[in-house]
Amino acid sequence: LGIEGETSLQGILSAREFVAWYNGHPDFVHIGESVKSALGTVKEARVVVIGQGNVALDWARILTKGMSQLLETDIAFHALDVLQEGVQNTTILGRRGHVQGAFTIKELRELTKLENTSFVVLETELQLGATDASLVELQNSRPKQRIDTLLHEVAATHPTTDKQVHLRFLLNPYKFEPKENGICLGAVVCERTQLTGEDGSQSAIGTGEYEVIPADLVLVSIGYKGL
Repeated sequence: LGIEGETSLQGILSAREFVAWYNGHPDFVHIGESVKSALGTVKEARVVVIGQGNVALDWARILTKGMSQLLETDIAFHALDVLQEGVQNTTILGRRGHVQGAFTIKELRELTKLENTSFVVLETELQLGATDASLVELQNSRPKQRIDTLLHEVAATHPTTDKQVHLRFLLNPYKFEPKENGICLGAVVCERTQLTGEDGSQSAIGTGEYEVIPADLVLVSIGYKGL
């Protein structure tokens, strides 16, 4: 991301590290200590996932389900010990709108079916992302139309449980803020964005409006390059 606090604060991990850890890659077992330290009492922990591809949504599902719902999967046992009964509050955010999300309907629907968990989408953010160019993108894609319909259905409901997964749009991470100890991650400061450009190539530009999202652990899923 290249933003303030990314390399200095504890509690920020990449997609490659986190996925390798919970899938049992022997070179990444040590990541568990970082995850455990960040989550503390898992039930009260707050996690922010940056990125909106299928990997990001899969993370949210793994984090939220917890041990009892993952025992019959192939997840590494050391990950179950850390995740316990799942994270109480997970936020998945992206800098563009829902029409530009890289996730598929299958992964999205999985989040709507999590046990004892409310999936939360804001109607205001769906409307902000519905630019003329986005509407053209919708017209040209049947899969995106199905996603749009599902998200509007979710936005029309109200959370009924304490355990929640939030899917947020048009928020660009601006900097990471520390807890009082100055060492551990405490929050993600995001700038509200707006879409501009032609259909198929819209960019997210800053509006100067900021929102602080509390976080004990951040997982960054924006792709990576080998060096």
